[in-house]
Amino acid sequence: MKVLRIDRQGAFNDSIYDNKKELREALFDLHQPDMANDQDREALKKWSLNEVCEMFDWDYEIITNKQAKQYDWNNNNCRDYNDLLVFN
Repeated sequence: MKVLRIDRQGAFNDSIYDNKKELREALFDLHQPDMANDQDREALKKWSLNEVCEMFDWDYEIITNKQAKQYDWNNNNCRDYNDLLVFN
């Protein structure tokens, strides 16, 4: 099983992660600069995946490995925004 990251604002392509923990860490890295100060960044580290998704307008879906391969193919085998920079 894999985890599909879904951007409800449509700014990022959907991305595949191995598990919810990996997705949560990626969203934390992405949104850490959005936090106003160190205290807010520390608070963000304690949020659950659902809390991070709610706050920053993300969603996720548990998918099969077969579905994950299809998403990777459709998105130029990109796993995240940094990979997209290579293709553009």
